[in-house]
Amino acid sequence: MLDKKIVGIIVIVVVFVLWYFLLFTHFNGRIHKLSQDVERLKRIKNSDIPQLQSKIRREKRLLNSYASILPLKNEVPALLTNICLVVKNCDVNLFSFNPQKEEDKDMYVSVPVRLRTRSTFDNLSCVFSNFLNMRKIVDVKDFSLTNPELQEDGTVLIDGDFILMTYYLKEGR
Repeated sequence: MLDKKIVGIIVIVVVFVLWYFLLFTHFNGRIHKLSQDVERLKRIKNSDIPQLQSKIRREKRLLNSYASILPLKNEVPALLTNICLVVKNCDVNLFSFNPQKEEDKDMYVSVPVRLRTRSTFDNLSCVFSNFLNMRKIVDVKDFSLTNPELQEDGTVLIDGDFILMTYYLKEGR
């Protein structure tokens, strides 16, 4: 009977020691870490919250202004179609229209398109003027005029070669 009591006490002590080392110390460590997190959060000044909210509102306004001038990816084909219409409406012959490799930027992607044209200088300037008036950003770079040719009616035809930069806003921004 005494042996059973001693064995019972030893079992109780072993269970208590195991509980202490396996469960209590684990949860005590987590409690300590959470207490540190609570203290860190208490140190954040409540006055910082309105300042952060104001910054978020400013950034959203900036993003919305970008979104108004940068199309989404699915709007790019329509933008490229509009560019072709601008060229056609200005009576410019479009010999090639070659989209180049897209360039990934921070908030947007640039889509360069190489255009080769033939027309009068006035008609080509009409195209560039219309590009300036487009709702979305369209830039011209690497512009060159070559092969001037005097026509019988006195007009001069020139070849225009340039890269048109279009852009779209990255999704999820």
